[in-house]
Amino acid sequence: MFPKMGSFLTCAVLSAAFLCSQSAGSQTAPSAFVYVTSNYSGSNNRVVGFVSNASGQLSQISGSPWGANLGYMAVNGKFLFGSDNIATDNGRNIFSYLIESNGALKYVGATNIQNKGTGNSCNDGSFLTLDHTGQFLYQLVLNSNGCNDVPAYQSWSVNQTTGLLNYLATSGPDRYMFPPLNLSANNLFAYAAGCNLTITSFGAFKKQSNGALQLNNIQYNFPTPPPTTSYWTECIGYSTPDPTNHMAVDITYPSGENDRIATYAINTTNGNLTTSSTYSNMHATQVAHVRWTSMAPSGKLLAIAGDKGLQLFNFNPSGQATPHTGLLTSAPIDMVQWDNKNHLYAISNADSRIYVFAYHPTTGSVSSVSGSPFVVAHPVALTVQPK
Repeated sequence: MFPKMGSFLTCAVLSAAFLCSQSAGSQTAPSAFVYVTSNYSGSNNRVVGFVSNASGQLSQISGSPWGANLGYMAVNGKFLFGSDNIATDNGRNIFSYLIESNGALKYVGATNIQNKGTGNSCNDGSFLTLDHTGQFLYQLVLNSNGCNDVPAYQSWSVNQTTGLLNYLATSGPDRYMFPPLNLSANNLFAYAAGCNLTITSFGAFKKQSNGALQLNNIQYNFPTPPPTTSYWTECIGYSTPDPTNHMAVDITYPSGENDRIATYAINTTNGNLTTSSTYSNMHATQVAHVRWTSMAPSGKLLAIAGDKGLQLFNFNPSGQATPHTGLLTSAPIDMVQWDNKNHLYAISNADSRIYVFAYHPTTGSVSSVSGSPFVVAHPVALTVQPK
């Protein structure tokens, strides 16, 4: 069974400020195609697609929303890949769609992740990411390693003609890695930081010659903690590389105070990580607890989504990240992503909105684009295909 693609919503999903008469065909120079999985009933999602124009304004793509019951998504310029959210499938498929010239999605096939390799029969697919070439796709799978309740990453090569996937390998399991998985600028190492409130760890991987990811036993240090009597002091997450083989990492403390942002350097030979960040030199965010981060293509700005909204930090690979703005919105933000034209897209499930902001490099200012926020029912995940 695969998700049927059909247009069954009206322009009511968008804000009143948005003109439903606009279509993807009317945009002559789009900045990006933006895809959001929207939860409309129980475990049923659909994909809402937009064209972002030169100013960042969103127009609904003709035929959108589509009845594709997807969870997470990833794009490589030609294809969109979606994790299986169909309740009876138990996460067994990755669905592939061709991105047509106007941004519309055309279903091309499904890849069963449970009948490839050994020990994968219970794999329940979740977060998706691609390497920088778009040739290799990686998926976080639960219940890996012979149906044990531990996560791992499955690796796939992408058929650039059909969009279907060829199985490469499944990494060793690691109980403490969480999404997102992001690759270093040199495309050789990947990191999925996480913790379970007692143990914190970098889930680290090295890309093999065939494109598959395997666990990489790296050396790393943590930011110097504040004085404490706790048996653990910090939890890491949301590791986000920049273009110069450095990385921003969210640091959560057990006291409940606002999260802070650490800066790490990536050893381009072995993937080891080092930081000079300390509790005293890291800046606290205003979002309280971080839910997602995204590095601007320039590597100079870090978007931080969290419980209390969205904030931008200046990212300094040789020093510490510092606040660039205050809160851009007070709505809780679940996921955020940049395009290549200084536009920032942020979804709020609680608010049923997608917020769009424009960064102006000449002045350093940030503004909300016209018509933002746009209404999307309970957005779950976001992916942006820059143009």
